[in-house]
Amino acid sequence: DVCSSDLMSLVTVSAGAKDFADASDIDYDAAVDVISELGVVDGYSDNSFRPDNLLTRGAAAKIICNLILGDRKSVV
Repeated sequence: DVCSSDLMSLVTVSAGAKDFADASDIDYDAAVDVISELGVVDGYSDNSFRPDNLLTRGAAAKIICNLILGDRKSVV
């Protein structure tokens, strides 16, 4: 199983961050900052990232598509 934070650990560059409500729970905060700044992920409607949630195939596919094609208003 892959968690959101596992996938985000692939990114190692640092940039401006989206202020997630559960930021203290994110182990790879620099990577998540970059990915959210690029619009690849924007978290959940309650402004959380939920790094320990299991990543569904659909969410993983959307993240990969957003990485390749650019911001498509992701849900993860």
